[in-house]
Amino acid sequence: MDKHRTSAWYRIVLHVILPAGLTILLFLGAIFGLLLPRYEQTFLQQKRQLIRELNSSVYALVQHYHNRQIAGELTPQQAQQRAMERIRAMRYGPENKDYFWIHNLDAIMIMHPYRTELEGQDITDLKDSQDKFLIQEMNKTVRSTPEKAGYVDYMWQWKDDPTTEVPKLSYVRLYEPWGWVIGTGIYLEDVRVELMQMTRRMEKSVIVILLVVTGLSGYLIWQGVCTEIRRQNNQRQREQLMKSLAIKNDELESVVYIASHDLRSPLINLEGFSGELEYSCQSLAEIMDQPDIPERQQKITSILKEQMPECLGFIKSNTHKMKGLINGLLQLSRLGVAELNIETLDMNELLQGITQTSQFQIKTAQAKVEIDTLPPCRADSQLLDQVFSNLIDNAIKYRHPDRTPEIRITGQNLGGRVEYAVTDNGIGMEQAHLDKIFEMFHQVRPNGSNSDGVGLGLNIVKRIVDILGGTIRVASEPDKETTFTVTLPAGR
Repeated sequence: MDKHRTSAWYRIVLHVILPAGLTILLFLGAIFGLLLPRYEQTFLQQKRQLIRELNSSVYALVQHYHNRQIAGELTPQQAQQRAMERIRAMRYGPENKDYFWIHNLDAIMIMHPYRTELEGQDITDLKDSQDKFLIQEMNKTVRSTPEKAGYVDYMWQWKDDPTTEVPKLSYVRLYEPWGWVIGTGIYLEDVRVELMQMTRRMEKSVIVILLVVTGLSGYLIWQGVCTEIRRQNNQRQREQLMKSLAIKNDELESVVYIASHDLRSPLINLEGFSGELEYSCQSLAEIMDQPDIPERQQKITSILKEQMPECLGFIKSNTHKMKGLINGLLQLSRLGVAELNIETLDMNELLQGITQTSQFQIKTAQAKVEIDTLPPCRADSQLLDQVFSNLIDNAIKYRHPDRTPEIRITGQNLGGRVEYAVTDNGIGMEQAHLDKIFEMFHQVRPNGSNSDGVGLGLNIVKRIVDILGGTIRVASEPDKETTFTVTLPAGR
């Protein structure tokens, strides 16, 4: 499996399988780690609220009979007896076996529907299987709270089964006029059973949802694999297209600049000197129409040998400049249009071919070109030929007048990349030029001299290197040396 396929599977795992797995884990964690515990708390809180509200209902019933006592409708004994009988008969809960009881602050059981043997008895020392004194704890609760009410948990007989004790949570409230403590509670076993039933129903729902999510995740993974394969197949073409579009946008901006500035200047000169030439022709025609005068031959000679050649020279010079600009633009426009032929290149063979082609310039400049053993790279041979031909040509063009030109080309491997350096001992460049050297139409004019170039060579080099997926940078010191470093994909 090559590195591209490995990268594809890495992306599939990272962007499809991993998110799907995390989604399932988060879903399960949310259900069993957050939702169920929170539901249990909410369910228990609802039960607590339920027994409190039921206790309040019985409290209101007792208050009703007390009000009838106050109104003289019932004696105290009648009011209390009727209230007790009504409360004794009240039931609620899943099996309709949950109940209410009454005791007083002296720990005397007044009414209990299931433990009638306790009625009238002092139950101060009544305790559960964990040695908790129930009545003492309840009376302490109603005495110590501002509401004269509160919750108490303990172990108690399972409904009407005196042989079994289970955890129970009760709510007790003091009715002060009669000194009654009214109590009711829920068996936590009932709560546990309800929660278990709810949990089982939820587990079934979760299994169904999990199967659906797993199926969808499998489908998404399959779709992701197909999409990733297509993406990998098209990625390079898209990247190349985006890079080409970016380059073309830059070119369009530059062309606008050229049309408004660089081409206008020679056109103005052409217009001006054409006018001068037209004026000279008119002057010549006027002189020819005049009769022979002593100054006639002198004026004709001045126009033909001085004024007109000067105008034609300026016109020719500006025409040559416009031709160079147009040829450079045409060369730029062709970059990225032709189909690339990317292959592994023997750089030693490529550089040998370039130096043989440039032998005339090298011999004329008496330059020395030294090429080390270079590692291969992957690129288009024709485009890369333009890059190094231009760099060698610049090294010769900007040679130092006081020393023999020396050009050295070296290379090294950098893992998946290779780096080539073209170093010369020429005139060097100032830092101000280094920041702009690859810009369109930027020219280096050492010592204020004019250059016959139009400032497109290095811009073309930069664009070619970008198209090939590489980079180029320059380092230089005035009057010492210049090094252009090109980085490209390594050859296989």
